[in-house]
Amino acid sequence: MEDNKERIALKLIQISDLHITEHRDLLSPMIDAINREAVDLVVVTGDTVHSRKKELYKKASEELNKIRHRVVVLPGDYDNGALWHEYFGNNRFNSINLNGFCIDLMDTSFMEHRFSDGWGDVIEKEDPEQDEWIKKQLSDDKYHIVFSHHPFWVNPTKAGDKYATNALRAVFSGHIHEAIRFYFNYDKPMANFKSGFTCVPMKFHGNSCYMVILVKANGEMVNIPRVVGAKRTAW
Repeated sequence: MEDNKERIALKLIQISDLHITEHRDLLSPMIDAINREAVDLVVVTGDTVHSRKKELYKKASEELNKIRHRVVVLPGDYDNGALWHEYFGNNRFNSINLNGFCIDLMDTSFMEHRFSDGWGDVIEKEDPEQDEWIKKQLSDDKYHIVFSHHPFWVNPTKAGDKYATNALRAVFSGHIHEAIRFYFNYDKPMANFKSGFTCVPMKFHGNSCYMVILVKANGEMVNIPRVVGAKRTAW
């Protein structure tokens, strides 16, 4: 009999950095594939469109509405506040409880980043209100999985362990683009922290791809990349 702790308690899909334009649509080719998956939640981690135009947000919203699973959309640095909120809601940060796990959704679109070295971006600005909120979230007795557009820290040598708690199992993010993806396997952790959680960024941008995240009852996770159609190495 399967160990109860090893059973799959939750199945998630992450989509990120679609950067939809008038001529580029990475979302439509994978909708049928996503609809064939049996999942509990689909999370889009920002930069849904490439230009801050109403018609592009409308296009993205219409395509995302074709997904037959529950979908939540987070803003990225390419996303315009007013237009994004018009199409995708106005919650700056939110949590969803699913099958005994807490899915924490963070808005990092306001954060300032700079390219520092071969490891990537470093967060230069934080939101005290959201910082207190996530700390409070992590103080309960549930396992937590965080989604955000920007990784918490991309440079592990400068990371620290700010959210050191056994409750936090992983942070899934987007934002990482061409220069960084060659340093890492895109379904593998970019940073591991002393408390046990990992940062896992979606890469392979420029492809119609999504990440399947299988969450075991014991909080362990398996990440399975799915690429729909031919793989490309650039836009």
